[in-house]
Amino acid sequence: MTLLFIGIVGEVDANSIDYEIRDLVLESETESLDTIMHNITKLGDAEMTPLLFLVPDNEFRKDAFKSLLFTTTVTQGLKIMIGEKRPPGPKEYKPFTQDTRYHAMPSGHATGAFTAATVLSEHYPKYKKYFYTVSSLIAISRVYEDAHWFSNVVAGAGVGYYGTKFVLKRW
Repeated sequence: MTLLFIGIVGEVDANSIDYEIRDLVLESETESLDTIMHNITKLGDAEMTPLLFLVPDNEFRKDAFKSLLFTTTVTQGLKIMIGEKRPPGPKEYKPFTQDTRYHAMPSGHATGAFTAATVLSEHYPKYKKYFYTVSSLIAISRVYEDAHWFSNVVAGAGVGYYGTKFVLKRW
């Protein structure tokens, strides 16, 4: 019973934070920032993934492939099972729908960005602050573009980071 209460209270808080952050972001929009964020969000598009495979390190490419395969599969499964509606509007849930308007949780852009950052950081630790900065900007851009709630990008970042750590340690 205690776990159920904590889960309900946690969901109420997450919803409240999601709405508050969305309002703050909408208030901060400018034409210049719109252009910047629109271009940053493109860095997380699936079409950018093949760039990882241009890195000349075979071990890196193998780790990137396994990690992306795992985290993308987990993310797509969660999106379908959870069925959370994207902004704008109130949060709604339609689990097991193929309607992509209900595939907000977790963010695929954030998952992919943090998967890439984590694999790159494992192989090139000297640059990890740059990798995680770019992945964080991609996640933030998804909220700015009103494509995801804040909780969606946090969840996507978690799937990308922890999923990759799991793959690199166990697979």
